[in-house]
Amino acid sequence: MARLAAFDMDGTLLMPDHHLGEKTLSTLARLRERDITLTFATGRHALECSIFSGRYRWMRI
Repeated sequence: MARLAAFDMDGTLLMPDHHLGEKTLSTLARLRERDITLTFATGRHALECSIFSGRYRWMRI
């Protein structure tokens, strides 16, 4: 069975400086440990999201 968690970026995952907070990173790491694929759900253009996928390589766009 495939398992996926999708998250909004702006105002949900990302802090005002456009980075993930330590608590958020810790929570997302626990999800990854449970073999859950993590992805962004956003209205942003895919090219704009590539910045984040480069910074957080485990995140799928």
